[in-house]
Amino acid sequence: MIVSATIGGNWEKQFRKFVGKSRIMSADGDTPPIAGGNSMTFAEEKKKARLEHRLAIWRMIWDKLALGAVLAVVALVGQMLLVDYESALTKERFVLQTRLESLQALRKAYSRVVDTHTYYAARAGSDMSDEQKKKYTEALQSFMNVANQRLILFSTDFDMRVNHHAWIHEAIIHGGVGFDMSKWAFAVDVFNNFDELTRIALSEEKLDVKTDGGDGIFQFVPWTSSEVVQKGSKAFFEANYKKWEKYKSP
Repeated sequence: MIVSATIGGNWEKQFRKFVGKSRIMSADGDTPPIAGGNSMTFAEEKKKARLEHRLAIWRMIWDKLALGAVLAVVALVGQMLLVDYESALTKERFVLQTRLESLQALRKAYSRVVDTHTYYAARAGSDMSDEQKKKYTEALQSFMNVANQRLILFSTDFDMRVNHHAWIHEAIIHGGVGFDMSKWAFAVDVFNNFDELTRIALSEEKLDVKTDGGDGIFQFVPWTSSEVVQKGSKAFFEANYKKWEKYKSP
């Protein structure tokens, strides 16, 4: 009986140990469900962990792709803005350079008119010979040809003010205004007006010359082309000479 009891007690212990092991490991090697605990097996938890890890990797990849796309769009927009800015700057430089060249051409042509006036009209006055009038006319015509080619770059107001100068010289050549040395000071102020006009035109958007006396430069009576055609260049000269006399009077 003592031996039997010992064998029986050992058998029971071995059985309980076997059952305990079977609870720990099932036949396929997975952990069996534990009552009241997590119902997922070890393999399922491992699978879930792998899935979450993969999802985390994909989220990271998508986040980087999204960030890269945003940066690419920002870079593209920035490049487009830079190209537009450079294009506008290039256009502005081109217009400024073309204006400068046009004004230089105008000043050169007008200088020839002034030189011819000084050499002939200021000396001979109304007694200029036909040959002198011809050379004066050629210089004036050359100036107007340059102006007609270049004035498209400037405002209509600038165009009109250039015409004022042409009408003054036209009157001196053919208008019979009786030009002599007594009117030489008036002619000098006319020349100074052109210098100021071309200086302002360099930076003009809309030409806005100061009123008479504000900048020490005489300004013409603002006649239009139709008024000059109707009244004649001599009338324009005389109207401006009268205005100049008042401008110079104390």
